[in-house]
Amino acid sequence: MEEKKKRFEAMRAPLHRDGKFIHPRELLKRAAILWPEREALICGDERVSFEQLFWRACVVATALLDRGLVRGARVLVFYENSIDFYVAYHAAWLAGAVVVPLNSFLQEDELVHIVHDARPDYAFVSSSLHDRFVRAAPDIKTLAVEELLTFGICHEELFVQHKDAGDSLAVLLYTSGTTGVPKGVMLSGAGLLTNALQAATTLELGEHERVLAALPLFHSYMQNTCVWSPLLVGATVIIVPKITRKALLKGFSEHPTAVLGIPQLFGLLCRMRDFDFSTVTLCFCGGDALHAPIKRAFELVYGRRLSNGYGLTEMGPLIAVNLFDGETPEYCVGEPVYGVAIQIRSEDGHESATGEVGEVWVHGENVMMGYYQAPEATNAILQDGWLNTGDLGWCTARGELVISGRSKDLIINKGINIYPQEIEAVISRYPGVLQVAVVGVVVDDEEVPVAFVMSEDETLLSGVASVHLSSY
Repeated sequence: MEEKKKRFEAMRAPLHRDGKFIHPRELLKRAAILWPEREALICGDERVSFEQLFWRACVVATALLDRGLVRGARVLVFYENSIDFYVAYHAAWLAGAVVVPLNSFLQEDELVHIVHDARPDYAFVSSSLHDRFVRAAPDIKTLAVEELLTFGICHEELFVQHKDAGDSLAVLLYTSGTTGVPKGVMLSGAGLLTNALQAATTLELGEHERVLAALPLFHSYMQNTCVWSPLLVGATVIIVPKITRKALLKGFSEHPTAVLGIPQLFGLLCRMRDFDFSTVTLCFCGGDALHAPIKRAFELVYGRRLSNGYGLTEMGPLIAVNLFDGETPEYCVGEPVYGVAIQIRSEDGHESATGEVGEVWVHGENVMMGYYQAPEATNAILQDGWLNTGDLGWCTARGELVISGRSKDLIINKGINIYPQEIEAVISRYPGVLQVAVVGVVVDDEEVPVAFVMSEDETLLSGVASVHLSSY
């Protein structure tokens, strides 16, 4: 931890002005000055240097200001994985706007809610998503990066002088809405930069890194590791536009050094088997629980250690990382990244003893500012700078975090707490199990766990529970 602290502090120093973080809109210009000719982005056959990316963003930002964009306005980015996603994102920042990246899989009804909540001034929309967006939000002015680039004029002096402190709102990220309507998570520039630094230092990202971005860029996990962090160290991002065999093979042909994904991606790579990992030194899994079968299969097939972490959009998102250095148990999500504190609290709000399951609370400079226009929802999970993750877990004697499940998913049968994730972990260890989900179902006025399993051989599962799990 001491080494991570030293690296974190050294990397943070040039990002401070008058004792405060700079606004992240300044990152791209800084990267263009430090590494002008270095490849910033690769997507298919297109390559863009940091200098070229900055110029494109400047031109589009100038066009935005020419259209009357007001500083502090919200600008949506509704694009698939592409270089234009980055151009739109940075152009909105340079023009003084708050960036609102949207899930490119959203359908019309979902778009209506978010647009109504965010109340954007403009929306960058790709040609393939344009009709869907216009049907959902006909009154919002849409923009296309390709069209604005023809503006061809870059008045850098109009926006590079913005000296907003990093504590102002920089990004508005909408949650998936799986547990209710989507909420806008407000991340400050300081919180965003803090978590980007935490990711860069913990994962030891360097300036010669070539990061494979094989997940949707609208996700907070990808924005941290593939949009913000690379600008801090001058890393190259290899964009995979779609998860297809052809696109993945093209991405791997660019000799990535870091592959970042979710469990399903690494499971897919195991089944395909023929990707070249000779240059890869970091494989990191996030976004969902990493079960042992996928981890072991991947490491067997490709001979690379698969690390994992734990995060939450409300934290920017990184909270803890397990690099599996030989000391941290496999079932842990790891120790908190530098600058993040974790508490396990009982139902009455008191801190739990080591090894005792309770609600996971987190604290750090990367914690969100709150939910946009939702003070009640904010107050429900934020208390004195501490955020209730909604997860259940416990800490080892070394301070490593173990996640037991979601507090809302807890099943109580005859007064006994049953954690679905523990049952899922046992079932997923068996050969042939592809996916498993455990939920509580009321039977004869009692809540009992029911497992939904996708398996290659159903007969193997009949005795699993009775052998490895308690009777309840």
